[in-house]
Amino acid sequence: DGISSTVESVSSKIANSGSTNYVYNSEYKDNASGWYLDNNNGYLSNAPQSMYQGSEGLGVNFSGKAAGTWTQFGESKRSSLPSTGVDTVNNVWSAQAQVLSYGDTANDGSLGFTIAFFDASGHRVTGWEDCQNKAGTTDGIFHLYEADNAPVPANAVTIAIQYWAYGTAVHGMIAHPILVNASTVSGYQQDTLYLATQSDLSTSITQLNNAINLKVNSSDYNSSI
Repeated sequence: DGISSTVESVSSKIANSGSTNYVYNSEYKDNASGWYLDNNNGYLSNAPQSMYQGSEGLGVNFSGKAAGTWTQFGESKRSSLPSTGVDTVNNVWSAQAQVLSYGDTANDGSLGFTIAFFDASGHRVTGWEDCQNKAGTTDGIFHLYEADNAPVPANAVTIAIQYWAYGTAVHGMIAHPILVNASTVSGYQQDTLYLATQSDLSTSITQLNNAINLKVNSSDYNSSI
């Protein structure tokens, strides 16, 4: 009946909510739900020049820092490292993102991302390949950067992508991040975990609720509900 088929649909969506892209909410929907913007060092922008293929940019804009200063401005929701279906010999991770740096970034300034692993206490174990948009590419255009073959530390239990800026003054954006359990990134795709939990799954639960209410209202299940 309607309830059985809807329950099956919900179960299927839950079972398949794992994603190839482990960056939760990779297009910063719902005010970057799931992201940590490091005490508002990071911000979202829907200005046309800050967006990439319809997705808002997550950016940073500061000046007056001391030379050599690192400033974190974003971290995705941490994901548990998969324990099944993983090649334990070649268990590596790769990341990719579009990075834009504006012309008011200082000569010593750059921004980019790193693959970050965390232990059971939530402490960062290591970072890998902070692929920075180096000074000299401050042209206000998105450029694709990638970090490949990050090995998993022995005591790591979760993973995330972090955004960092370096230097005295940095103004730029990062969009379309992707984090995969593979030696390289084949191309961007939006994460499906956020979509499943926030959209498809929510819709299916609503449908299930409606189906139950229909049965109750028609007195089909009055004796059992």
